[in-house]
Amino acid sequence: MKRGSAFRIVGFVLGIVGTVVSVTAIVFSVVGLLLAKKPVKPPIRGGARTISLPAPYVRRRRNNAASSRRQPLPA
Repeated sequence: MKRGSAFRIVGFVLGIVGTVVSVTAIVFSVVGLLLAKKPVKPPIRGGARTISLPAPYVRRRRNNAASSRRQPLPA
């Protein structure tokens, strides 16, 4: 072997590794751009199950956990 041939081999291998890494980065960025443009359906909120009641009708927790009586809602 000639002098410096190991450096040439190492440089060649590192060049191949760098090329593979850069191509992989380009592929991932293209995939990310395509996924970012895909429309996403927003979650449906509201409806009969998620009606928020006005403040006087909201049940509040009792301070005394030992009390077993149900407290009437304020009018």
